[in-house]
Amino acid sequence: MYYLNDRHPKYEYALYCRHGQGMPFIARTFNDIYEVKRFIQEMEKRHNHFHQIFYIDNDFYNNKYSINLNGTYYKFLRRPVSDWQEFEIGEVA
Repeated sequence: MYYLNDRHPKYEYALYCRHGQGMPFIARTFNDIYEVKRFIQEMEKRHNHFHQIFYIDNDFYNNKYSINLNGTYYKFLRRPVSDWQEFEIGEVA
């Protein structure tokens, strides 16, 4: 969703993911930290239900498994969101 100036969240969050030794990718994005927390709870339930190994590489999470095990690797990333800039066609290089 696009926001007008000063009407956007301060940060955007993303889920960096890698399955086993596969290619890493951004699985999804979140608008606030509460969405991230809800997603972690749902993810824990799903992985535990299917007995799947996973590791969350963030300081705020207490992992059950070791990072050395061949499971699913997750890392939550954050970046600041800035205002949209207007431009003229002549400015495009």
